Amino acid sequence: MKGRAVGLGVSMLALAALGFGGVQLRRSVDGLDANLDRQWSQVEVQLALRHDLLPQLVPVARAHAGSQSAVFEELAAARMHYLQATAAERPVEAVRVDAAFANLMLLAQRYPDLEADPLFRGLREQVAAAQDRIALERQRYNDQVAFRNQRIQRAPWRFFVGRREPRTAYDPEPAVRSSSMPPREPGARFAS
Repeated sequence: MKGRAVGLGVSMLALAALGFGGVQLRRSVDGLDANLDRQWSQVEVQLALRHDLLPQLVPVARAHAGSQSAVFEELAAARMHYLQATAAERPVEAVRVDAAFANLMLLAQRYPDLEADPLFRGLREQVAAAQDRIALERQRYNDQVAFRNQRIQRAPWRFFVGRREPRTAYDPEPAVRSSSMPPREPGARFAS
């Protein structure tokens, strides 16, 4: 009888330790999610700085390449979609702005007068500096996304974190290589 009581006590201690460990693992992932949200905020600060420069670039570019209105409309639409997007949709919309901006820069290469305009060059240099800061913050964000996604897919974390989906990294490369914006995916959502 005494042996059963000891066995029951040990079992209850093991269950309590397992429950406590599960709570700690869940809190650990909650902390990773909070850090990821903070890091995305840093990316957004840099994106906002760049997005504030884009409306200044368009009138200068339009003065030299006014017949290319599709490029300007594409940039304005991408920026508008980004500003109206939810936090979960912003990585996708940021890629669309990247692609539209890349198209504007391609347009500038076809118009030497635009390339020579001192206002355009100055704004382009400011945007390039913002792009560098975005790249740095994006890399930090993507590193944290990779770490978090790896963590939630491994044992023992995957048993205690519930149904958390992997987060999406912010990768502008596929869109920037495109000559036009990729089609919008209706209802594209990311776990938050």
